Parts: sequence; C-alpha cells; structure tokens
Amino acid sequence: MWKLPNIPTEFFRKALSDNGIPSSSRLLAAAHSVAAVFCLVYVTIKNHAIPDGTVTAGLGAFATAPYAVNRVSNMFQRKDQDGGSADTVKP
Repeated sequence: MWKLPNIPTEFFRKALSDNGIPSSSRLLAAAHSVAAVFCLVYVTIKNHAIPDGTVTAGLGAFATAPYAVNRVSNMFQRKDQDGGSADTVKP
C-alpha cells in the first residue's frame, strides 16, 4: 500500500479507532461534524448572525449522534464470564 508523504496517517488511524479496532461510528461522527460546521457557517453568513443556542445544540447532537449511539449500544451488550460477547459462539 502506498503512503502519503508528510501526512501523519498514524494519528488519524488512532483517532478513528477504538482500542486499535477501526470505528465506523467515529468516521461518521467526523463526517457529521464537517456537515454541521458547514451548516453553521452557511447560516451565519446568510443571516449575518450566529444562530441561537437551540440550533447550535441541535447541530452538536447531529454531529455526535453516530458515536453516541455506538457507545450506548455497547453498554447494553451482555458479556459472558470470559469477557467476550454472549451472542458469539466459541469454537
């Protein structure tokens, strides 16, 4: 695989993973954050004022929703005695 020069790819790999496992929820949260920032900048330029707290709180909730849903769903997974998921079958 080719490497991009002078770009800290190791940082991004660690930032977008949970304990070394790639995390799609972190990637989606990053994409939602970019979209929320774009919306906030667009509304600010269009109205010549920063929106009220309700709009900014809603954009924050939109940006963090994928990661929050992932973390909450992981909280409610049952674990067996060995620490693994109770839904998987061991060989």
